Amino acid sequence: MLVLEQSDLVTIDLPWYIISPISKFNKIQNTQIQIMTWITVIVTPLLIVFEMMDAKLPAGVPETNLKDELLWLVWLNDISWCIEIILNFFTATHDKRTFKEISKAYVKGAFVFDLAATIPSMIFLQQNSTVNLLKFFRFVHFFEMFTPIMTLLDCVMSDQIERKR
Repeated sequence: MLVLEQSDLVTIDLPWYIISPISKFNKIQNTQIQIMTWITVIVTPLLIVFEMMDAKLPAGVPETNLKDELLWLVWLNDISWCIEIILNFFTATHDKRTFKEISKAYVKGAFVFDLAATIPSMIFLQQNSTVNLLKFFRFVHFFEMFTPIMTLLDCVMSDQIERKR
């Protein structure tokens, strides 16, 4: 998570197509992608396990509909990640402010993992459980999932620290 001081707000001068790291849009998008990461963490293992169980059920035992019931959520999740991949090429950081710098840093970082976790399962229409295992590459963003909790703890702890002074 990028934390900027009030003095940094004045120095940010970005082209119109670059998203500021402190913009409201970026904060909303980060929150949304954190939610989507949690969905991946919870739903993907369930879908893989239930698909494996359905394949081993004896004749006459009804199959579970979990995959069919959650397919809309899986597609929403993958589409959100596609949008996130595109936006990452245009979102500035504290030291990367041009498209070239931002895209170069993203391609050298999490881009390959994001792409591998998103595109193959969409190509196979979510039907290949082996390909769906690639979604675990989204765990590259594992620590970002706890950003809201850390922000809340910082707020709570800062009040406690002020009271002790």
